[in-house]
Amino acid sequence: MKKLIIKNIARLSVKKLKKQTARALHYQEKTMHYLIKKAAGTEYGKQHGFDKITDYFSFVNQVPLTDYHTLEPLIQRVRQGQDNILWPCKPAHMGKTSGTTGDFKYIPISKEAMPHHIKASRNSIFYYVNQTGKCDFINGKMILLQGSPALENINGITTGRLSGIVAHYVPRYLKTNFLPTYATNSIADWTLKIKGIVNETVDADMRLFGGITSWMSNYMEELLKKSGAQNLSQVYPNIQLMVLAGTSYEPYRKKFEFLIGKSIDVIEAYSATEGFIAYQDHQPSMGLLLNTNAGIFYEFIDMNEFGKENPKRIWLRDVELEKNYALVLNTNSGLFGYKLGDTVRFVSKDPYRIVITGRIKEYVSAFGEQVYTHQTDNALAGTMQETGAVVNEYHIYPVLKSTTEKSHYNWYIEFEKPPHDFMEFESVLDKNMHAQNIYYRDLVITHVIDRAHVIPVKKGRFYDVMEKLGKKGEQNKVPRLAHDDWFAKLLLEH
Repeated sequence: MKKLIIKNIARLSVKKLKKQTARALHYQEKTMHYLIKKAAGTEYGKQHGFDKITDYFSFVNQVPLTDYHTLEPLIQRVRQGQDNILWPCKPAHMGKTSGTTGDFKYIPISKEAMPHHIKASRNSIFYYVNQTGKCDFINGKMILLQGSPALENINGITTGRLSGIVAHYVPRYLKTNFLPTYATNSIADWTLKIKGIVNETVDADMRLFGGITSWMSNYMEELLKKSGAQNLSQVYPNIQLMVLAGTSYEPYRKKFEFLIGKSIDVIEAYSATEGFIAYQDHQPSMGLLLNTNAGIFYEFIDMNEFGKENPKRIWLRDVELEKNYALVLNTNSGLFGYKLGDTVRFVSKDPYRIVITGRIKEYVSAFGEQVYTHQTDNALAGTMQETGAVVNEYHIYPVLKSTTEKSHYNWYIEFEKPPHDFMEFESVLDKNMHAQNIYYRDLVITHVIDRAHVIPVKKGRFYDVMEKLGKKGEQNKVPRLAHDDWFAKLLLEH
C-alpha cells in the first residue's frame, strides 16, 4: 500500500513539476520581481535603489556583483540579531560552511528559503520513482551522512551545517526509516562518528544512501571492514539507490561499483548552503535540472568575461549551450549578485539542464589551455574504463618548465586498484584529456608541454590530509585543481 501511494504521489507531482519547468523563464522573471520588492525596504535594498528596478536592465545597473567577503560585514550584523539588513526578517538559520582552506562562513537561510531545500530533495526522488517505478527503498532503512543536528542558538538564530539543519526537517513518516540515531549523528569527531554509524547500520536493511560523494566512499569502506564482506551487496541485498552531492559521480563510479559489487541507481544533486540549485530528473543522467521556481534568480557570466572590471551578466533567457559560466545567485535569504564560486555549463535548454564544470578557484589555465574539473573527471573516468584501474581520489596542478623537465600536469592519484601498466595508464589518461580539451591537446602535440605525469599516492593519504586541514567529513570536498603545489606537498609528506 505504501509503495502504491508513493507512486501515485510521484506521478502527480512530476506532472505538475514538468508544467512549471516548461515555463522556467516566466518563473525566473517572476522571482526577480518578488525578490526586489521583498528586499526594497531593507538596508541593502535602500542603499542600492531597489525601488528603481523595473526590469533586468535596471536590475544589473542597481545590483552590484558581490561575494561572501563583500557581504561579510552585513552578515556579521545579521548574526548579531539585527533584522532588515539583507532580508526583512532575521534568518531562520545560519548555515556554517567553509572552503578547503578558508575560515568558516555563515550563510543566512531565511524561513522562505528552507522549504525549497526540502522540496528539491523530495522532487528528485519523485522524478526517480515516476520514471523507474522503483520505490522498494521506502520499506527499508535510509542514511544521510550529514553534519551534527545539534545546533547552536546564537542571538536567536539556530546555527550549524546545512545538512545538520536539514535533519530537523525530515518528514515524520520517514523518521523511523532514517539512521543513524540523533546521539550518533551529533558526534563531532568524524572518525568516531563514522564508527558509530557503521555500528548502527551494519546489521540494518539499508536500501538508500545519501551524502557527499567522497565521504560516502569512506563510510562504505568502514562498513566492509566491520562486516568482513567482499562487497556491500553481500551485506545489504536490498540496496537500491544512492543520492549523492558535492562532486561529480563519474570519477567515483568505478570505485562505488567495486565497493557495492554491482551498479546501482544514482541521483545526483547540486545543493549549496546558499540554495538548492539543481537535481537529476532523468535516469541515466542527462545533466541536472535547474531549480527555476525555488526563490533563486540566476545570473551567469561567461568565463571569458569573468575577471574583467565590469563583466557582462545575463539571465536564463540568454544562456547558450556548451559555454562555461560563472554562477551568480540572487536569493530569498537576501544574497544579491552573489558569486557562488562555481562554474556550470548548459547541456539542454528544453528543459534547462546544467552540469557543474568546477570551482572558479580550481579553473587552471597555466599555458592558455583552460582546464576545468569536469574535463579531468571525464578523462579519468574514461581511463579507468579502458585500463581496469579503480581510483579513490585525485588532485592535479601544473608544473612549469625547469632546466630538467618540460612543463606538464602532475596527477596525484590514490588507487583502490592500480593499473597493470602505469605508462599505459598515463598514455590513456593523456589521450582522454586530448578529447576533453583541444587546447591541451594542441599544447601536447606541439611539444609545448609534456604529457600527463601520474604520481601514485599512498592509500588513505587524501583522508589524512583533509583531517590535518580540519576538513574531514560532512560537506568538505577534496580540491581537484590547484595553481600551485600546496596540496600536493601535503599529500607527499612522509
